[in-house]
Amino acid sequence: MVSEEEKKSFVIKDKRGSSEPDSDASRETAGSSEVKKEGAAKNADKGEKERSKRSFPPIDFSTFIISLSSSAAMNLGGYQDPVSGHIPKNLDHAKQSIDILAIIQEKTKGNLTDEEKQLLDTSLYELRMRYVEEVKKG
Repeated sequence: MVSEEEKKSFVIKDKRGSSEPDSDASRETAGSSEVKKEGAAKNADKGEKERSKRSFPPIDFSTFIISLSSSAAMNLGGYQDPVSGHIPKNLDHAKQSIDILAIIQEKTKGNLTDEEKQLLDTSLYELRMRYVEEVKKG
């Protein structure tokens, strides 16, 4: 059986972000019920800094259209599941994304740059053609 003293005793080791080898001085030992907030705050700050270093494309109308178009393309069977080898398709979701793009096209008429209009028109045309092909396949 485990004694009461052994039940209360535990060790917390936080090795995240530390390259120091394990030592007795770095251990929290028996009876300590408080978790050091400093270490948690340090790790949270470090994670935030790492996330802010990543570069993402600027969010603008074109990236929004590309995002919706990519979603529709994926639902039309645009990728193969690496585990199963299956090519998942969801025509209902693809149609919904295509319909959203069509609504955006209608509501933004006359307010887009030539490049934005071309991107939206081309994306919609290609997605609609692929959708029709997939529906015909059954």
